[in-house]
Amino acid sequence: LICFIGQTSSKLHRHRDKDEIFHLLKGEAEVFLYNANASEITQTIILNLESPMLRISKDTWHRIQSRSDLTLVHEICSGPFNKSQIQIKTE
Repeated sequence: LICFIGQTSSKLHRHRDKDEIFHLLKGEAEVFLYNANASEITQTIILNLESPMLRISKDTWHRIQSRSDLTLVHEICSGPFNKSQIQIKTE
C-alpha cells in the first residue's frame, strides 16, 4: 500500500522483471509513462474512483503523483520483492 500525503510523487523508476498494477483506493493520481531512456513523457493517465486501475508493463519507466490531500494506491505485482530489479532514474 502506498500512501501519498499532499501532492507528492514517487521517484521515476522501472521494474525490469515484472508488470505492476496500480489500484487506486482513495484520492486521485496521475501516472506518467516515459520513453525507453526516461527522457520524455509519452503518456499521462489519470487514476480516480471512476477509473481506478492501471497495468504497467515490465521495463516501463514511470512515476505516480498524487492530485489529492490524501491518496492511497494498492500496488500489485508478483513477489518476492527484489530491490535489485528496480532501477531508479537519477539526474
